[in-house]
Amino acid sequence: MHLHLDCQFGIAGDMLLASLIDAGANPETILEALSAIPLKDFDLSCQRVARGGIAAMLADIKDLSRAKNLEKTHFHTHHHDRDHGHDHDHGHDQARKHGHEHAPNGGPHRHLADLLALLEADAIVPRVRERAARVFRIIAEAEAAVHGVTAEQVHFHEISGIDTAVDIIGSCLALELLDVDSISASPLIVGSGMVVCEHGIFPGPAPATLEILKNRNMPWRAGGEGERATPTGAALLAGLTDCFGASPEMIVVRIGYGAGRREYADAPNLVRAIIGKRGPPLTADRQTRTIIAPTEPEPTGELTRIHEDSPLLPVEMTRLLPGEKTPEEDRVVEFRFSVDDMTPEAVGYLCERCLASGALEAYAIPAVMKKGRPGHEVTILARPDQAIMVADMIWLDSTTFGMRVSERSRLTLSRDFRTIQVLGQKIRVKLGWRGGNIIRRQPEYDDCRAAALATGEPLERIFALAARLAEEME
Repeated sequence: MHLHLDCQFGIAGDMLLASLIDAGANPETILEALSAIPLKDFDLSCQRVARGGIAAMLADIKDLSRAKNLEKTHFHTHHHDRDHGHDHDHGHDQARKHGHEHAPNGGPHRHLADLLALLEADAIVPRVRERAARVFRIIAEAEAAVHGVTAEQVHFHEISGIDTAVDIIGSCLALELLDVDSISASPLIVGSGMVVCEHGIFPGPAPATLEILKNRNMPWRAGGEGERATPTGAALLAGLTDCFGASPEMIVVRIGYGAGRREYADAPNLVRAIIGKRGPPLTADRQTRTIIAPTEPEPTGELTRIHEDSPLLPVEMTRLLPGEKTPEEDRVVEFRFSVDDMTPEAVGYLCERCLASGALEAYAIPAVMKKGRPGHEVTILARPDQAIMVADMIWLDSTTFGMRVSERSRLTLSRDFRTIQVLGQKIRVKLGWRGGNIIRRQPEYDDCRAAALATGEPLERIFALAARLAEEME
Protein backbone atom coordinates (compact mmCIF):
# COMPACT_ATOMS: atom_id res chain seq x y z
CA MET A 1 0.00 0.00 0.00
CA HIS A 2 1.08 3.58 -0.64
CA LEU A 3 0.59 6.46 1.81
CA HIS A 4 0.41 10.08 0.69
CA LEU A 5 0.47 12.75 3.40
CA ASP A 6 -1.13 16.13 2.83
CA CYS A 7 0.77 18.39 5.25
CA GLN A 8 0.09 21.80 3.71
CA PHE A 9 -1.13 22.95 7.12
CA GLY A 10 1.89 21.55 9.01
CA ILE A 11 2.69 18.36 10.88
CA ALA A 12 3.56 17.07 14.36
CA GLY A 13 4.23 13.59 15.65
CA ASP A 14 0.91 13.19 17.41
CA MET A 15 -0.93 14.48 14.32
CA LEU A 16 0.66 11.84 12.09
CA LEU A 17 -0.13 9.10 14.61
CA ALA A 18 -3.74 10.34 14.88
CA SER A 19 -4.19 10.42 11.09
CA LEU A 20 -3.02 6.81 10.77
CA ILE A 21 -5.32 5.72 13.59
CA ASP A 22 -8.19 7.55 11.86
CA ALA A 23 -7.26 5.69 8.65
CA GLY A 24 -7.76 2.34 10.37
CA ALA A 25 -4.74 1.47 12.52
CA ASN A 26 -6.07 -0.10 15.72
CA PRO A 27 -5.03 2.09 18.71
CA GLU A 28 -5.43 -0.83 21.13
CA THR A 29 -2.94 -2.91 19.13
CA ILE A 30 -0.52 0.03 19.07
CA LEU A 31 -0.92 0.55 22.81
CA GLU A 32 -0.38 -3.15 23.48
CA ALA A 33 2.89 -3.14 21.51
CA LEU A 34 4.09 0.06 23.20
CA SER A 35 3.33 -1.43 26.62
CA ALA A 36 5.53 -4.43 25.80
CA ILE A 37 8.70 -2.33 25.46
CA PRO A 38 10.61 -0.62 28.33
CA LEU A 39 8.53 2.53 28.00
CA LYS A 40 6.39 2.98 31.10
CA ASP A 41 4.22 5.65 32.72
CA PHE A 42 2.33 6.91 29.69
CA ASP A 43 -1.26 6.98 28.53
CA LEU A 44 -2.56 7.09 24.95
CA SER A 45 -6.16 8.01 24.27
CA CYS A 46 -8.01 9.06 21.13
CA GLN A 47 -11.05 11.23 20.63
CA ARG A 48 -13.06 12.60 17.72
CA VAL A 49 -12.81 16.35 17.19
CA ALA A 50 -13.59 18.85 14.42
CA ARG A 51 -11.08 21.15 12.74
CA GLY A 52 -12.42 23.59 10.18
CA GLY A 53 -15.64 21.60 10.01
CA ILE A 54 -13.80 18.35 9.21
CA ALA A 55 -14.11 15.38 11.56
CA ALA A 56 -10.68 14.22 12.69
CA MET A 57 -8.85 12.14 15.29
CA LEU A 58 -6.94 13.71 18.16
CA ALA A 59 -4.28 11.55 19.85
CA ASP A 60 -3.72 12.55 23.47
CA ILE A 61 -0.41 11.26 24.87
CA LYS A 62 0.27 11.86 28.54
CA ASP A 63 3.71 11.44 30.12
CA LEU A 64 2.70 10.18 33.57
CA SER A 65 6.33 10.05 34.76
CA ARG A 66 6.53 13.83 34.65
CA ALA A 67 3.45 14.22 36.78
CA LYS A 68 4.77 11.70 39.33
CA ASN A 69 8.13 13.44 39.58
CA LEU A 70 6.46 16.82 39.89
CA GLU A 71 4.43 15.59 42.84
CA LYS A 72 7.60 14.32 44.54
CA THR A 73 9.93 17.24 43.87
CA HIS A 74 7.54 20.19 43.43
CA PHE A 75 9.72 21.42 40.61
CA HIS A 76 8.37 24.26 38.47
CA THR A 77 7.34 23.20 34.97
CA HIS A 78 7.96 25.53 32.03
CA HIS A 79 5.18 25.34 29.48
CA HIS A 80 6.43 25.81 25.95
CA ASP A 81 4.68 26.40 22.67
CA ARG A 82 2.46 23.43 21.87
CA ASP A 83 1.00 24.23 18.48
CA HIS A 84 0.01 20.61 17.89
CA GLY A 85 -0.18 19.37 21.45
CA HIS A 86 3.47 18.31 21.29
CA ASP A 87 6.11 19.61 23.72
CA HIS A 88 9.10 21.28 22.11
CA ASP A 89 11.34 21.14 25.19
CA HIS A 90 15.01 20.42 24.76
CA GLY A 91 17.25 19.35 27.62
CA HIS A 92 20.69 20.60 28.64
CA ASP A 93 24.00 19.07 27.56
CA GLN A 94 25.20 17.24 30.65
CA ALA A 95 27.15 14.03 31.26
CA ARG A 96 25.18 10.84 30.76
CA LYS A 97 24.26 8.67 33.70
CA HIS A 98 23.08 5.10 33.35
CA GLY A 99 19.38 4.76 34.13
CA HIS A 100 18.58 8.25 32.76
CA GLU A 101 18.88 11.65 34.40
CA HIS A 102 15.95 13.85 35.23
CA ALA A 103 15.36 17.36 33.95
CA PRO A 104 13.85 20.17 36.01
CA ASN A 105 10.37 19.39 34.76
CA GLY A 106 10.57 15.83 36.03
CA GLY A 107 11.07 14.02 32.70
CA PRO A 108 14.03 11.64 32.22
CA HIS A 109 17.08 12.56 30.15
CA ARG A 110 17.69 9.83 27.56
CA HIS A 111 20.38 9.47 24.94
CA LEU A 112 20.10 8.12 21.41
CA ALA A 113 21.40 4.74 22.59
CA ASP A 114 18.62 4.56 25.20
CA LEU A 115 15.96 5.20 22.56
CA LEU A 116 17.41 2.68 20.14
CA ALA A 117 17.45 0.12 22.99
CA LEU A 118 13.66 0.51 23.29
CA LEU A 119 13.36 -0.89 19.78
CA GLU A 120 15.04 -4.19 20.67
CA ALA A 121 11.88 -5.53 22.32
CA ASP A 122 10.30 -8.61 20.73
CA ALA A 123 7.10 -6.63 20.10
CA ILE A 124 8.94 -4.46 17.54
CA VAL A 125 9.19 -6.11 14.14
CA PRO A 126 12.25 -5.38 11.94
CA ARG A 127 10.64 -2.81 9.63
CA VAL A 128 9.19 -0.84 12.58
CA ARG A 129 12.60 -0.98 14.27
CA GLU A 130 14.36 0.26 11.13
CA ARG A 131 11.93 3.12 10.51
CA ALA A 132 11.80 4.34 14.10
CA ALA A 133 15.59 4.14 14.50
CA ARG A 134 16.03 6.25 11.38
CA VAL A 135 13.73 8.96 12.76
CA PHE A 136 15.46 8.97 16.17
CA ARG A 137 18.85 9.38 14.48
CA ILE A 138 17.59 12.28 12.34
CA ILE A 139 16.43 14.20 15.43
CA ALA A 140 19.64 13.41 17.31
CA GLU A 141 21.82 14.57 14.42
CA ALA A 142 19.82 17.80 14.09
CA GLU A 143 20.07 18.58 17.81
CA ALA A 144 23.76 17.68 17.78
CA ALA A 145 24.37 20.21 15.01
CA VAL A 146 22.44 22.89 16.91
CA HIS A 147 24.37 22.30 20.16
CA GLY A 148 27.76 21.57 18.60
CA VAL A 149 28.12 18.06 20.02
CA THR A 150 27.93 14.52 18.64
CA ALA A 151 24.65 12.68 18.20
CA GLU A 152 25.68 10.20 20.90
CA GLN A 153 26.18 13.04 23.42
CA VAL A 154 22.79 14.62 22.87
CA HIS A 155 20.24 14.16 25.63
CA PHE A 156 17.18 16.32 25.73
CA HIS A 157 13.43 16.15 25.94
CA GLU A 158 12.69 16.33 22.25
CA ILE A 159 13.79 12.72 21.86
CA SER A 160 13.64 11.70 25.52
CA GLY A 161 10.09 12.65 26.43
CA ILE A 162 7.77 9.67 26.56
CA ASP A 163 5.26 11.48 24.39
CA THR A 164 7.79 11.86 21.56
CA ALA A 165 8.85 8.21 21.78
CA VAL A 166 5.18 7.24 21.55
CA ASP A 167 4.72 9.57 18.56
CA ILE A 168 7.58 8.00 16.63
CA ILE A 169 7.29 4.33 17.57
CA GLY A 170 3.49 4.49 17.52
CA SER A 171 3.46 6.00 14.01
CA CYS A 172 5.83 3.29 12.74
CA LEU A 173 3.65 0.60 14.33
CA ALA A 174 0.58 2.14 12.66
CA LEU A 175 2.31 2.07 9.26
CA GLU A 176 2.97 -1.62 9.75
CA LEU A 177 -0.65 -2.31 10.72
CA LEU A 178 -1.80 -0.51 7.58
CA ASP A 179 0.75 -2.44 5.45
CA VAL A 180 2.29 0.78 4.09
CA ASP A 181 5.27 0.04 1.84
CA SER A 182 5.95 3.45 0.30
CA ILE A 183 5.23 7.04 1.37
CA SER A 184 5.05 10.40 -0.38
CA ALA A 185 4.20 13.80 1.07
CA SER A 186 3.30 17.28 -0.04
CA PRO A 187 5.80 20.12 0.54
CA LEU A 188 5.72 21.20 4.18
CA ILE A 189 4.30 24.38 5.68
CA VAL A 190 6.33 25.40 8.74
CA GLY A 191 4.34 28.42 9.99
CA SER A 192 5.53 31.93 10.78
CA GLY A 193 6.46 34.18 13.67
CA MET A 194 8.55 33.37 16.73
CA VAL A 195 9.03 29.99 18.40
CA VAL A 196 9.44 29.73 22.17
CA CYS A 197 11.69 26.89 23.35
CA GLU A 198 14.17 26.22 26.13
CA HIS A 199 16.93 27.80 24.06
CA GLY A 200 15.00 31.09 24.04
CA ILE A 201 12.88 32.82 21.42
CA PHE A 202 13.75 32.06 17.80
CA PRO A 203 12.14 32.90 14.47
CA GLY A 204 10.35 29.90 13.06
CA PRO A 205 11.10 27.23 12.11
CA ALA A 206 12.73 26.07 15.35
CA PRO A 207 16.51 25.43 15.17
CA ALA A 208 16.19 21.64 15.12
CA THR A 209 13.37 21.74 12.57
CA LEU A 210 15.38 23.97 10.24
CA GLU A 211 18.41 21.69 10.59
CA ILE A 212 16.30 18.69 9.55
CA LEU A 213 14.90 20.55 6.55
CA LYS A 214 18.43 21.45 5.46
CA ASN A 215 20.02 18.07 6.07
CA ARG A 216 17.35 16.14 4.21
CA ASN A 217 16.77 18.60 1.34
CA MET A 218 13.06 18.86 2.19
CA PRO A 219 10.83 21.29 0.26
CA TRP A 220 9.08 23.74 2.60
CA ARG A 221 7.73 27.25 2.85
CA ALA A 222 6.50 29.63 5.51
CA GLY A 223 2.79 30.17 5.97
CA GLY A 224 0.13 30.28 8.64
CA GLU A 225 0.32 31.67 12.13
CA GLY A 226 2.47 30.05 14.80
CA GLU A 227 4.64 26.95 14.60
CA ARG A 228 3.03 24.54 12.16
CA ALA A 229 5.85 21.97 11.87
CA THR A 230 7.51 20.51 14.97
CA PRO A 231 10.96 18.87 15.03
CA THR A 232 9.38 15.46 15.57
CA GLY A 233 6.96 15.99 12.69
CA ALA A 234 9.75 17.09 10.35
CA ALA A 235 11.91 14.14 11.42
CA LEU A 236 9.10 11.67 10.76
CA LEU A 237 8.68 13.05 7.24
CA ALA A 238 12.44 13.03 6.66
CA GLY A 239 12.88 9.48 7.92
CA LEU A 240 9.81 7.84 6.41
CA THR A 241 9.02 9.66 3.18
CA ASP A 242 10.40 8.43 -0.12
CA CYS A 243 9.62 11.56 -2.13
CA PHE A 244 7.87 14.93 -1.98
CA GLY A 245 5.35 16.37 -4.42
CA ALA A 246 1.86 15.62 -5.67
CA SER A 247 0.25 12.29 -4.88
CA PRO A 248 1.06 9.53 -7.38
CA GLU A 249 -1.72 7.78 -9.23
CA MET A 250 -3.44 5.33 -6.91
CA ILE A 251 -6.80 3.84 -5.99
CA VAL A 252 -7.77 5.27 -2.61
CA VAL A 253 -8.63 2.68 0.03
CA ARG A 254 -8.45 4.61 3.32
CA ILE A 255 -8.43 8.27 4.42
CA GLY A 256 -7.50 9.59 7.84
CA TYR A 257 -7.39 13.06 9.40
CA GLY A 258 -5.08 13.80 12.33
CA ALA A 259 -5.85 16.92 14.37
CA GLY A 260 -3.50 19.23 16.22
CA ARG A 261 -4.45 20.51 19.64
CA ARG A 262 -4.83 24.13 18.57
CA GLU A 263 -7.40 25.67 16.25
CA TYR A 264 -6.37 28.37 13.79
CA ALA A 265 -8.46 31.03 12.11
CA ASP A 266 -6.76 30.76 8.72
CA ALA A 267 -6.78 27.00 8.13
CA PRO A 268 -7.77 23.69 9.75
CA ASN A 269 -4.98 22.24 11.92
CA LEU A 270 -4.93 18.86 10.19
CA VAL A 271 -2.76 16.24 8.52
CA ARG A 272 -4.52 14.10 5.92
CA ALA A 273 -3.36 10.54 5.29
CA ILE A 274 -4.43 9.00 1.96
CA ILE A 275 -3.75 5.27 1.62
CA GLY A 276 -4.27 3.35 -1.57
CA LYS A 277 -3.03 0.92 -4.18
CA ARG A 278 -0.59 2.27 -6.72
CA GLY A 279 -2.01 2.20 -10.24
CA PRO A 280 -0.22 1.36 -13.50
CA PRO A 281 1.31 4.14 -15.62
CA LEU A 282 -1.39 6.13 -17.38
CA THR A 283 -1.40 6.42 -21.16
CA ALA A 284 -3.70 8.98 -22.72
CA ASP A 285 -4.00 10.23 -26.29
CA ARG A 286 -4.43 13.99 -26.46
CA GLN A 287 -4.78 15.24 -30.02
CA THR A 288 -1.53 14.21 -31.72
CA ARG A 289 0.54 13.67 -28.55
CA THR A 290 0.75 10.59 -26.34
CA ILE A 291 1.49 11.38 -22.72
CA ILE A 292 2.82 8.62 -20.51
CA ALA A 293 2.99 9.30 -16.80
CA PRO A 294 6.41 8.31 -15.43
CA THR A 295 6.56 5.39 -13.06
CA GLU A 296 7.39 6.19 -9.46
CA PRO A 297 10.94 5.31 -8.30
CA GLU A 298 11.31 2.41 -5.94
CA PRO A 299 12.04 3.50 -2.34
CA THR A 300 15.80 3.47 -1.72
CA GLY A 301 15.91 4.71 1.86
CA GLU A 302 17.41 7.98 0.61
CA LEU A 303 15.11 10.98 0.62
CA THR A 304 14.57 12.48 -2.81
CA ARG A 305 12.66 15.49 -3.98
CA ILE A 306 10.18 15.52 -6.82
CA HIS A 307 11.05 18.05 -9.52
CA GLU A 308 8.29 18.84 -11.96
CA ASP A 309 9.12 18.63 -15.67
CA SER A 310 10.31 21.88 -17.17
CA PRO A 311 7.61 23.45 -19.35
CA LEU A 312 8.02 23.46 -23.13
CA LEU A 313 8.43 27.14 -23.90
CA PRO A 314 8.05 28.68 -27.39
CA VAL A 315 11.34 29.18 -29.24
CA GLU A 316 10.97 32.96 -29.14
CA MET A 317 10.57 32.80 -25.34
CA THR A 318 13.54 30.48 -24.93
CA ARG A 319 15.75 32.95 -26.77
CA LEU A 320 14.93 35.59 -24.16
CA LEU A 321 16.36 33.45 -21.34
CA PRO A 322 20.07 34.33 -21.08
CA GLY A 323 21.28 31.34 -19.07
CA GLU A 324 20.70 28.57 -16.57
CA LYS A 325 20.82 30.77 -13.46
CA THR A 326 17.97 33.01 -14.57
CA PRO A 327 14.27 33.03 -13.68
CA GLU A 328 13.10 29.68 -12.33
CA GLU A 329 10.45 27.78 -14.23
CA ASP A 330 7.51 26.03 -12.66
CA ARG A 331 3.96 25.02 -13.43
CA VAL A 332 0.74 26.12 -11.80
CA VAL A 333 -2.93 25.24 -12.09
CA GLU A 334 -5.13 28.16 -13.11
CA PHE A 335 -8.82 28.35 -12.13
CA ARG A 336 -10.96 30.95 -13.94
CA PHE A 337 -14.66 31.61 -13.59
CA SER A 338 -17.17 34.45 -13.76
CA VAL A 339 -19.82 35.40 -11.21
CA ASP A 340 -22.55 38.04 -11.36
CA ASP A 341 -24.39 37.26 -8.12
CA MET A 342 -21.63 37.90 -5.56
CA THR A 343 -21.02 41.22 -3.85
CA PRO A 344 -17.52 42.74 -4.05
CA GLU A 345 -17.09 41.94 -0.35
CA ALA A 346 -17.98 38.29 -0.97
CA VAL A 347 -15.52 38.10 -3.86
CA GLY A 348 -12.80 39.58 -1.64
CA TYR A 349 -13.59 37.02 1.05
CA LEU A 350 -13.39 34.21 -1.53
CA CYS A 351 -9.91 35.36 -2.58
CA GLU A 352 -8.79 35.48 1.07
CA ARG A 353 -10.08 31.95 1.68
CA CYS A 354 -8.34 30.59 -1.41
CA LEU A 355 -5.04 32.15 -0.36
CA ALA A 356 -5.44 30.65 3.11
CA SER A 357 -5.98 27.21 1.56
CA GLY A 358 -2.68 27.41 -0.32
CA ALA A 359 -3.36 29.44 -3.50
CA LEU A 360 -0.41 31.39 -4.90
CA GLU A 361 -2.52 34.19 -6.37
CA ALA A 362 -6.19 35.14 -6.16
CA TYR A 363 -7.68 38.21 -7.81
CA ALA A 364 -10.82 39.47 -9.54
CA ILE A 365 -11.46 42.12 -12.20
CA PRO A 366 -14.78 43.78 -13.07
CA ALA A 367 -16.61 42.30 -16.03
CA VAL A 368 -19.84 42.85 -17.94
CA MET A 369 -21.84 39.63 -17.97
CA LYS A 370 -24.78 38.39 -19.99
CA LYS A 371 -27.72 40.78 -20.25
CA GLY A 372 -25.40 43.64 -19.31
CA ARG A 373 -25.15 42.63 -15.66
CA PRO A 374 -22.00 43.72 -13.76
CA GLY A 375 -19.89 40.89 -12.39
CA HIS A 376 -16.36 39.68 -11.75
CA GLU A 377 -13.86 37.53 -13.59
CA VAL A 378 -11.99 35.58 -10.89
CA THR A 379 -8.57 33.99 -11.39
CA ILE A 380 -6.91 31.67 -8.87
CA LEU A 381 -3.43 30.15 -9.23
CA ALA A 382 -2.25 27.14 -7.21
CA ARG A 383 0.56 24.63 -7.21
CA PRO A 384 -0.47 21.23 -8.60
CA ASP A 385 -0.19 19.52 -5.20
CA GLN A 386 -2.57 22.07 -3.64
CA ALA A 387 -5.02 22.39 -6.52
CA ILE A 388 -7.62 20.03 -5.01
CA MET A 389 -7.84 21.95 -1.75
CA VAL A 390 -8.08 25.29 -3.59
CA ALA A 391 -10.81 23.89 -5.84
CA ASP A 392 -12.75 22.75 -2.77
CA MET A 393 -12.54 26.28 -1.36
CA ILE A 394 -13.85 27.75 -4.62
CA TRP A 395 -16.86 25.42 -4.54
CA LEU A 396 -17.58 26.27 -0.90
CA ASP A 397 -17.20 30.05 -0.98
CA SER A 398 -18.29 31.06 -4.48
CA THR A 399 -21.57 30.83 -6.35
CA THR A 400 -20.11 29.53 -9.61
CA PHE A 401 -21.50 26.39 -11.22
CA GLY A 402 -18.33 25.73 -13.22
CA MET A 403 -14.79 26.89 -13.80
CA ARG A 404 -12.12 26.66 -16.45
CA VAL A 405 -9.01 24.77 -15.34
CA SER A 406 -5.70 24.78 -17.17
CA GLU A 407 -2.02 24.21 -16.48
CA ARG A 408 0.28 27.18 -17.02
CA SER A 409 4.02 27.62 -17.30
CA ARG A 410 5.37 30.29 -14.97
CA LEU A 411 8.70 32.10 -14.75
CA THR A 412 9.67 33.24 -11.25
CA LEU A 413 12.70 34.84 -9.69
CA SER A 414 14.60 33.00 -6.97
CA ARG A 415 13.61 34.68 -3.74
CA ASP A 416 14.34 34.87 -0.07
CA PHE A 417 13.51 37.08 2.90
CA ARG A 418 15.70 39.23 5.10
CA THR A 419 14.72 41.24 8.15
CA ILE A 420 15.54 44.89 8.79
CA GLN A 421 14.63 47.28 11.62
CA VAL A 422 12.76 50.53 11.02
CA LEU A 423 12.21 52.75 14.03
CA GLY A 424 12.76 49.73 16.26
CA GLN A 425 10.24 47.56 14.37
CA LYS A 426 11.14 44.37 12.45
CA ILE A 427 10.19 44.37 8.78
CA ARG A 428 10.79 41.55 6.33
CA VAL A 429 12.06 42.37 2.84
CA LYS A 430 11.43 40.03 -0.08
CA LEU A 431 14.45 39.80 -2.37
CA GLY A 432 14.26 38.63 -5.98
CA TRP A 433 17.42 37.13 -7.50
CA ARG A 434 18.39 36.82 -11.17
CA GLY A 435 21.78 35.60 -12.34
CA GLY A 436 23.26 35.98 -8.86
CA ASN A 437 22.10 39.60 -8.52
CA ILE A 438 19.27 41.12 -6.50
CA ILE A 439 16.89 42.87 -8.88
CA ARG A 440 13.81 43.16 -6.60
CA ARG A 441 13.61 44.52 -3.05
CA GLN A 442 10.08 44.60 -1.69
CA PRO A 443 9.24 45.41 1.98
CA GLU A 444 6.36 43.28 3.24
CA TYR A 445 3.17 45.32 3.50
CA ASP A 446 1.85 43.56 6.60
CA ASP A 447 5.08 44.26 8.49
CA CYS A 448 5.09 47.92 7.40
CA ARG A 449 1.47 48.26 8.46
CA ALA A 450 2.20 46.74 11.87
CA ALA A 451 5.20 49.07 12.30
CA ALA A 452 3.09 52.09 11.40
CA LEU A 453 0.44 51.14 13.95
CA ALA A 454 3.09 50.49 16.62
CA THR A 455 4.98 53.76 16.09
CA GLY A 456 2.16 56.08 15.04
CA GLU A 457 4.15 57.04 11.93
CA PRO A 458 2.47 57.26 8.50
CA LEU A 459 2.57 54.00 6.55
CA GLU A 460 4.11 55.80 3.56
CA ARG A 461 7.10 56.95 5.68
CA ILE A 462 7.61 53.47 7.14
CA PHE A 463 7.56 51.95 3.66
CA ALA A 464 9.99 54.57 2.30
CA LEU A 465 12.46 53.99 5.15
CA ALA A 466 12.23 50.22 4.66
CA ALA A 467 12.77 50.56 0.90
CA ARG A 468 15.82 52.78 1.49
CA LEU A 469 17.40 50.20 3.82
CA ALA A 470 16.51 47.41 1.39
CA GLU A 471 18.50 49.13 -1.37
CA GLU A 472 21.65 48.69 0.71
CA MET A 473 21.31 44.90 0.79
CA GLU A 474 23.68 42.79 -1.24
